[in-house]
Amino acid sequence: MTKREVIAAVLKGERPPYVPWCLHFTKEAWEAIRSHYGLDHFEDALQNHIIDFGECINFCEDLPDDRVRDIFGVVWDRSVDKDIGNVEGLVLPEPTLENYTFPDPCDGRFFDHIPATIARRPDCFRVFRIGFSLYERAWTMRGMENLLMDLYPAFLTGL
Repeated sequence: MTKREVIAAVLKGERPPYVPWCLHFTKEAWEAIRSHYGLDHFEDALQNHIIDFGECINFCEDLPDDRVRDIFGVVWDRSVDKDIGNVEGLVLPEPTLENYTFPDPCDGRFFDHIPATIARRPDCFRVFRIGFSLYERAWTMRGMENLLMDLYPAFLTGL
């Protein structure tokens, strides 16, 4: 069975010949694995059964001082947490989307690499992930305190 067939069997509720896996590590842990085994590609080391596509947090513009800007305009300070980081500043200082332009969901950055990745690992199951749901995206753009205050009137009215 290919890796994709093993995952499909699991999703159908069938008993697979073995337990499939898909492991992810932080940047620090991956660097330790890479240097120990001398492997440059994540999939070469782990032989994961699933290829992840999507994850908008990976499409960032590099900024000075270990910071990046994601496709929604959120700046992440990665000086301590190298994988995601901590949100810096506010994209939406006021509770309005007026004058804000959302990223294009058809942007080629999300899709252009997919055919080459599939060709390199055709036996794997494929998943397109959405990194943040609406709530997580809202707090990163608006700030947690502001977002909660924006929601407060709805709680008062029972909506």
